[in-house]
Amino acid sequence: MLSEWYGPSEEEHVSRISRKTTLIGAVVGLALALIGALAAGFVLLRPQQNDAWEFIGPNRAEIVTLAFDPATPTTLYAGADDGVYKSEDGGVTWRTASRHLPGVRTLAVDPAAPTTVYAGTENGVYKSDNGGATWRAINNGLGERPAAYALALDPANSRIVYAGTLNGVYKSEDGGAAWRVVEQTGRVSALAIDPASPVTLYAGGEWRGVRKSDDGGATWRRIDTGLGDRSDVYALLVDPANTRVIFAGTDEGVYKSEDGGETWRAVNDGLPDIVERGDRTVTRLFIDPAGVVYANARRDIYRSADGGAAWSKVEVAVPAPRAEVEDQFRLVAVDPQTPATLYVADWSLDKGLFRSVDGGVTWRPIGLGA
Repeated sequence: MLSEWYGPSEEEHVSRISRKTTLIGAVVGLALALIGALAAGFVLLRPQQNDAWEFIGPNRAEIVTLAFDPATPTTLYAGADDGVYKSEDGGVTWRTASRHLPGVRTLAVDPAAPTTVYAGTENGVYKSDNGGATWRAINNGLGERPAAYALALDPANSRIVYAGTLNGVYKSEDGGAAWRVVEQTGRVSALAIDPASPVTLYAGGEWRGVRKSDDGGATWRRIDTGLGDRSDVYALLVDPANTRVIFAGTDEGVYKSEDGGETWRAVNDGLPDIVERGDRTVTRLFIDPAGVVYANARRDIYRSADGGAAWSKVEVAVPAPRAEVEDQFRLVAVDPQTPATLYVADWSLDKGLFRSVDGGVTWRPIGLGA
């Protein structure tokens, strides 16, 4: 503005214009560089002189889920609110696999054909046949509200895919080309398949309890004896070492069944007390190859080495850019082949992904050669 130029001589005025031009050029250059980095899709954190970690990608995305290539565990897919990201070096570097998938909620990699990846999104199910290079919608038969929150592939025949949606459970027997509804009771947030008997399927959702099918989805029955009266189910986990053992994450904590879901009991020793609704809501459950179970309870992570008899809090001690910000960590994956290897996403400032290889004792940010 002219008022800024009142008083100085012509030489000072020219000098100020020169400095402003230089500053504007630097800002524009930085902005263009940042845009280029975001377009490349990197998930990186950079150390600053004060030992805080500086987020420099990808576009402050909220990482929701992580999936592993079973044939090459160093290949990872991260599902975020703005698409899918891929790493082929164990998380050291990342690139954008897709920026047009709206609100990715779950990912599944075909164990028989690992370049085939499914993404459940707010707009339905998408599929890639080339490791995430290209994607196409596969919503034929999914109904008017195809939003998909859970996916499960039959381990004996990966052409059989189940999707948990707003309308219930849908099944495809041709790799997603066509779907049909097999269970229709409302939103399904969790699906789990018995790996020892793939025709046995469990579904959980916002209709109080768990439903089970013993015939590949043809018929279903409710199995909620012992579950809390108000328990919505957000996560289901079948113990691969003993598939009669099932864990359910609910808005009242963790429940465990040792008879294939016929009866349940609460296993919440060490989880947060319930002061108000939501304090003990468990939205994620994982098990590592050593049999340690991990749970996401509200904004914290807990582990149990004794089948849920007792839980202890996992401290995710990572530097925060602002001390007054309370971190909110979400456990997004446990390495299915390497014990004690965990991945968490920090949602408080969208600082990206962190990994621990010692069960949560120490953490490193993905993107710094971890």
